[in-house]
Amino acid sequence: MSNRLDPHLIDQAKNYDLLSLAERYTTLKRVASTGGGEYQGACPFCPASKDSFSLQLNHKGKGQRWHCRKCSNGYWLTVIDFQMRLAGQKFKDAVIDLAGDHLPAPTRRVIPAEDTTQSEPPSQDWQARAREVIATCESNLWGDHGEPARAWLHDRGLNDDTLQRWHIGYLPRTDTGWQKIAGHVVPCGIIIPCEVNSAIWYVKTRRAAGDQKFQQIKGGRVALFMGDTLIKAREACITEGEFDAMLLWQCLQHATNERWRSLGVTTPGAKDNHKKLDLDIWARYLIHLRRLVIMYDQDGESEEAKDYWRLIAGRAYVHRWTNINEGDKDLTDFHKSGGRLLDLASFGVTLAEYHDPDPIELPEVVTSYIADAGLQIADCESDSEGLLITVTH
Repeated sequence: MSNRLDPHLIDQAKNYDLLSLAERYTTLKRVASTGGGEYQGACPFCPASKDSFSLQLNHKGKGQRWHCRKCSNGYWLTVIDFQMRLAGQKFKDAVIDLAGDHLPAPTRRVIPAEDTTQSEPPSQDWQARAREVIATCESNLWGDHGEPARAWLHDRGLNDDTLQRWHIGYLPRTDTGWQKIAGHVVPCGIIIPCEVNSAIWYVKTRRAAGDQKFQQIKGGRVALFMGDTLIKAREACITEGEFDAMLLWQCLQHATNERWRSLGVTTPGAKDNHKKLDLDIWARYLIHLRRLVIMYDQDGESEEAKDYWRLIAGRAYVHRWTNINEGDKDLTDFHKSGGRLLDLASFGVTLAEYHDPDPIELPEVVTSYIADAGLQIADCESDSEGLLITVTH
């Protein structure tokens, strides 16, 4: 039997409504100067800017096509390419899905560009629907269909108590690679919600397949995952991603020393997400810390982020360690290779304690934050406990 696709099937797939498909994953606005046939918005695959993604319906008779200034290497691509990248599919599977209209019925919704400020959590309506997503996916994880997902998470060292504490869920894979729950289009995979100060900031999926391992449901905000652990902490560790953060937090719970059990743990969720954090919100979670130990991946690709946290936190220390096995790069690898994250973190904090930069010079963002709050710096000193800033009204 031939594996070749019928050319008519390919033509049918190419004619699938690209605009209706793309707008499920990004907000698009018409470009008036092109006569209404072009749309722009954030790229669904690499949302690095508000208008990096362009979609044309039939520019100069070339048919519908799209491209992204960041991730399509300068090429205009088809709706089949879009579906392949979206669902992590091969060409044949994408054609069959599009030609057979196995995707949900199109619901075109192109609206004007919105302010994408990150200074507050998503709307209450968005959060209410996100909580339905979280509840559904949590139930999936602990049901019969969640056994493979639980096994994958356990293999990473995460126990059931930790998964339940941070409301990790699971959405079984479908033919389309996503499901619609409470009005949210949710990519299938391991579901990671971020709740800080009783607000849902984002819901992220760790996908099982595809070029883009992580995807957020539309409308979420960049935030400090596990940020609530920082509120009462005097010292904290920051990791590159959520799985490392949860595993480190889990290991710290077994410490006999209260100092290590009370360490805060957080992450912005990706090595480049520090660029998108709104410090009007998140500086207050960091400014009181006497030490911030930066425990990003050891692959040499996070130096910019490490420098950023050293600037923002004032008293931050980049913890570098020797991996146990060749090819290991992150905290999860260290743990799986037999290392003790409790020892690694406590050693990093101890090193930070004796890493005393001189002179004491507060970052501008810290002084500006204090001034904006209507306060003044009365004293700033470094002692064995770290950096202590005294402020007055």
